[in-house]
Order: sequence, then C-alpha cells, then structure tokens
Amino acid sequence: MAQDIYAPLEGKHVTIDKLTGAFRACMSCGGTAATVSTAPVGMHQGHLTCTACGRLTSYLSRDHLAAMLAAHDADERRAG
Repeated sequence: MAQDIYAPLEGKHVTIDKLTGAFRACMSCGGTAATVSTAPVGMHQGHLTCTACGRLTSYLSRDHLAAMLAAHDADERRAG
C-alpha cells in the first residue's frame, strides 16, 4: 500500500477567507471554517467539509492538496 503523503492534512481545520470561487463559504449555513479530508471522492483527491453543519463545501485536487501541504510544512518549520 502506498504511503499517503497528504496524511498530515487529514482533519486539519482551515478558514475560508474568500467568499467566492472554488473555496467559498458554505452554501448551506454560510460557515467559513472547514475540515480537510484526504479521502478521494470520484476523480477528486479530497474535499473540505463545513465544520458548522458538516456539508461538503469544496472538492480538492492534487494541486490544491500539494499547495496546502507546502503551507503546512512551512508552518511546521517556523514553529519547530
């Protein structure tokens, strides 16, 4: 079984700071906080789920996850 390189992102809470485009506030409740899931959905590598109501808010591509992982690693280096 291949190692999941995106595993450090699983369950990470993120704030959606843009209210339009691919990463928008939850259309159900308007929440701007989401939880990252690296579980594939169809052709997508992962997704964001609203922390307030639990609904899917956005799909994530490998490019999205790679950018999030790079930001996560940079945060870890600064903190460590």
